[in-house]
Amino acid sequence: MMIRLDSKEIRFRLSQDEAQALNEQGSIRENIYLPASHLSFRVECLSAPDEKSRVCQEGELITFWLAKNDREKLSLSPTPSDPISVVEFEIANTQIQFKLEVDVFNSKQRGHKK
Repeated sequence: MMIRLDSKEIRFRLSQDEAQALNEQGSIRENIYLPASHLSFRVECLSAPDEKSRVCQEGELITFWLAKNDREKLSLSPTPSDPISVVEFEIANTQIQFKLEVDVFNSKQRGHKK
């Protein structure tokens, strides 16, 4: 999983293999190690049909909870411009978006390598 950080956007970008693993196993995790600590990013699939996608943070762990109806998008052919899910927050008067994406371009590129 690639994590892309910006002052107004955090993107969880999955390869197609990772998207398939998430859909089958219900969870995927990535750690980023820093000199004095680390950050962990996890995507967990929700099972209740009425729950919405959400993001929460517990210490160094940021979890993107993926709604059941958004999880169904993982098995479809994603397009580069359409994220699987978007969760928005307003923090300190700044709108921040958390996006879950499937990296279609790199997957197609890998498929063309010989």
